[in-house]
Amino acid sequence: KLCRNLTHAHDREDYKDRFEWLDSIRPINDPELLSQIQDHLVGRMIDSELDDLDLAPPEIIDWSRVAGFQYHYDMRKKFTRPDIQLAVYLHNLLYYAGDTDSIDIEYFRRKSIRAVDADDREVHRWSVWRCLCGEFQFKDVTYVIDEGEIFEVSSDYLKNLNEILAKITSRDALAWPAATPTTREDAFNDAVANALTPAVVMDKKLVKGRMQTTEVEVCDVLTADRQLIHAKRHLGSRDLSHLFSQGFVSANLLQSDSLFRQAAHAKVESLGGGQAFDFFDVESLPATDFEVIFVIIAGWCGRDLIDALPFFSKVNLERTVEDLLNRGFKVAVARVDTGPEPPRKRRPKTAA
Repeated sequence: KLCRNLTHAHDREDYKDRFEWLDSIRPINDPELLSQIQDHLVGRMIDSELDDLDLAPPEIIDWSRVAGFQYHYDMRKKFTRPDIQLAVYLHNLLYYAGDTDSIDIEYFRRKSIRAVDADDREVHRWSVWRCLCGEFQFKDVTYVIDEGEIFEVSSDYLKNLNEILAKITSRDALAWPAATPTTREDAFNDAVANALTPAVVMDKKLVKGRMQTTEVEVCDVLTADRQLIHAKRHLGSRDLSHLFSQGFVSANLLQSDSLFRQAAHAKVESLGGGQAFDFFDVESLPATDFEVIFVIIAGWCGRDLIDALPFFSKVNLERTVEDLLNRGFKVAVARVDTGPEPPRKRRPKTAA
């Protein structure tokens, strides 16, 4: 009976209702092809051909605990960096290493990057290879690397996905405060509230309704113009997926759960929101009056969503935007550029 049930589950296609994109990717398991692709990536990293590759934390991070990052060559001197960027990592790697003869995939799997707190205590540690992410071409085929795993992606699907992302409303032109690689999310949220006043900071101000077993954030910043602003640092796939999920869950509860709306109204009132914010304690929520804005604070370096977002973040963003639009909400994305970390000068090679 169990085998029949497993066979029946295997043959079902109802996953396509929400996860049809799974048919457009496949993990690379063939050892020979995988080795060729890995060698290709290592060669590109050594040659600094990095237009479509970068580094990002491979898991969700509690940024209140993280003061910075250290590459493996930083740890002895306890030199802490505000962000991780592939171009900076490789430039300084050659500065310290002097040559690339011993650098291969095992080198990047063996060498690590760690996130540390203000007292230089380790909060996270990952291999360099696991932090590598991006979309790239190899022998006219499109591939994605994410958390050290490599996938082949249908070029037609990726083209369609990128076309959808290009149509998402941009709110880059709003009066966002300036940010640097060391700007903390809580400080940024406070600055947003001041810049878009009247506004209320709701970061970490949790609300519970009838339909949710746990408390959730309504948003990071709520404006009197009914903008639900959700902000996140960095371009890590896991962090961005959490950001998009946070925006959807909150909007869905505000629309469908009257107790959550009442609790949200009470929370806003307790935070000093006046009559300008009296729009949650109603029988129903007019979703078309609200806009969900996802603010991504990162080193964009002139890149747009298509060029900078990790592949699986693109998938999650596209699905989240579609779900919110179907519920009547307006949706937008804003890029706040922290600027790149200046690389150190490369050490000159000496004669043998």
